[in-house]
Amino acid sequence: MVLRIGIVGAGIEGMSTAVNIQKRFIDAQVTVMGAEFSPRIRGLAGATNCGAAFVMPEFLAGTPQELQKMWTKATHDHLIKMCYGPDAYKLGVNVANGYGLFTEIGEISRGPPHWADTLFGWRKATPEEMTCFPDQFLDGWNFSTIVVNPGIYTQYLYDRFRLRGGKIVQRKLTSMDEIADDFDVFACAPGLGAFELLKDETMMPMRGQLISVEAPWVKNFYGYEKDDETLCYIIPRINDVILGGTFQVGEWDTTIDPQVTQRIMDDCSEIVPSLRSAKKLDEWTGLRPGRPSVRLEYEHLELDSGKKIHTVYNYGHGGAGVTLHWGCGNMAADLVKETIEKNGLKSLL
Repeated sequence: MVLRIGIVGAGIEGMSTAVNIQKRFIDAQVTVMGAEFSPRIRGLAGATNCGAAFVMPEFLAGTPQELQKMWTKATHDHLIKMCYGPDAYKLGVNVANGYGLFTEIGEISRGPPHWADTLFGWRKATPEEMTCFPDQFLDGWNFSTIVVNPGIYTQYLYDRFRLRGGKIVQRKLTSMDEIADDFDVFACAPGLGAFELLKDETMMPMRGQLISVEAPWVKNFYGYEKDDETLCYIIPRINDVILGGTFQVGEWDTTIDPQVTQRIMDDCSEIVPSLRSAKKLDEWTGLRPGRPSVRLEYEHLELDSGKKIHTVYNYGHGGAGVTLHWGCGNMAADLVKETIEKNGLKSLL
């Protein structure tokens, strides 16, 4: 009998989990189920496919920092090989250098941040470099990181998964009971969908609004935090430049706000004035899947029907989905392997 493994969620977390599971169980039947797919996953299904998306460690207060560093490094190492490989353009990844800016000098701006040894070449910006920016910016960092176009990259994961025999099904689930008898073990990466599907009331949306522009002369990234809900960032991807943004916790509305669009353009153009001449290609909103901490664990889940299923969770990454995806996918796959072996399920390693 072939081992049946079901993945719930077709975003970047679900697909990284699925691909890593395939590496451990080459003969298993692995099926991914998702309500929506690349190139644009919006709203409740998750926002990673239309995000600015670069490897930028965040401080997720409820998640152990050592785990965050481990997941970030695994993701960084995975993506950097792609950046310097022959197919980088097809995969939607590139290396960029840039600046994190500060309007106040303090403990945070002085650095170094906890992730300084994870990304390439972190250093303080020199006084000469700071003269290139408006007077409001008093301090800054310079470093290099990896930028990802999630629509292109997730399509690569779909193709890689299918090439190895994986099955992808478009299906919106309202209960795990619907598929309880179809698989031997589950990996659940439903993003914000965990609020309804898994009844996880700790999930919260973190609304973002972005603009895509054509500005091939912009080679560096820039960013700073204006306040808890207002961000400013300029991120050059392989085929456009992303301008943002917002970080509105608890806001479910995905309607584009014209006033926010104008504010984003004004803020970004203050740092790079030539952006006022850039052609606007697109704009959108999305909801990051927020949670007090990343949920990456096993549970022998009892459903409403009374059935019990072996389940590994991998969701709640907030705005760090791309930054953590490969490290978390690896750990989730290890938990699936451990679950199969401990519970005597048929292993086809």
